Amino acid sequence: MAIQHPSATIRRFPMVLIAVAVAALAAAGQPSSGEPPGPPTPRGDAGPAPDVPRLRALAHGEQILGVAFSPDGKTLASAGNGSGARLKLWDTGTGALTRTLEGPWIGWRSAAFSPDGKILVAGGGTKKAGGADFLRAFDAATGATLWSGTKEEAFGEPFAVAFAPDGKTLAVGGRTWRGGFGAKQGILQIRDARTGVIVRKVDDLELDDIWGIAYSPDGKTLAVAENTSARATVIDTATWTEAARFSTWRATSVAISPDGATLAVGQMKDFTPDGKPQHGGQVSLFDLAAKARVRDLAAQPELVLAVDFAPDGRALATGGYDKTARVHDAATGHLLRLRMFPDWVHSVAFSPDGKALALGSRPDAFLWDWRADDPPDPGAAGITPP
Repeated sequence: MAIQHPSATIRRFPMVLIAVAVAALAAAGQPSSGEPPGPPTPRGDAGPAPDVPRLRALAHGEQILGVAFSPDGKTLASAGNGSGARLKLWDTGTGALTRTLEGPWIGWRSAAFSPDGKILVAGGGTKKAGGADFLRAFDAATGATLWSGTKEEAFGEPFAVAFAPDGKTLAVGGRTWRGGFGAKQGILQIRDARTGVIVRKVDDLELDDIWGIAYSPDGKTLAVAENTSARATVIDTATWTEAARFSTWRATSVAISPDGATLAVGQMKDFTPDGKPQHGGQVSLFDLAAKARVRDLAAQPELVLAVDFAPDGRALATGGYDKTARVHDAATGHLLRLRMFPDWVHSVAFSPDGKALALGSRPDAFLWDWRADDPPDPGAAGITPP
């Protein structure tokens, strides 16, 4: 994050003051494209007025593992994973809390709005005695429960939910402890979005614990992040067979670019290939058509937990255990923005217009007008520019 320098008080030379004022007025009249991730707006050049303050904290009150914008960008959902296990809805224009929805005992891990904005689905835990809901669909307007799923449906921990682009089905990914503690078997279910009925179980791809899932914009492929097996698998949704599989460090999150060409995979490092302990994070980009690695972004000091592409595909956001959110140029990998937060950044999501970035941390969620922020100084927070 850029170091803020206090403005020096000009005590003499009135003509200098006049010149500065004239220059500032002239700059303010210059047009600004405001299109990320182009060159940062120079100080003194008035770009478009942001819709939200540069950084707004939303006082959720517990660890937040998932954030999701409504399709119109007016509402943000934050999924809490603390003792309160609350799903909260926020007005993104004012920052006001509009609704609180109670969750399962172990807490919510993910959230997603349907493409038409009418349904909000959250995935959570199942450890509450008596068969706690692990998945629940709400009417986004009223908060009423539409349907729910329980642990009797052979699910241990649902880490990720994602609607198909047509809104008809919902993909749910996670893991089960079937076979005893430590035997983490991946679970991928496709459900009817309106009723919650399971329409397909993807059982024959030997998936392990799934930490993240993402559809391509055309819905023809579904990517999953497999943590224990250290890979990302891309599935053809017409045949539900493997389309590609990429070796990574332990995958934590996936995102597919808006043009459907690139897969981003967030990862955590724990051991080198020869078995030596290693700590850190990585983000890798893969060409889906060529089935090849494009590049690795600069390594991060802690594991990466979340990735998301901007709606125009030109920027890529990441969040992780080093308490930072970063925005990279998706084409070059260059670091465009960096901001520190009080705790781990578990989730990131661009607003539909790309102007704001939502972040899930602890104990707050944040709305960050990342384009209005300053570019990182070289070496800031131990970052070496690519």
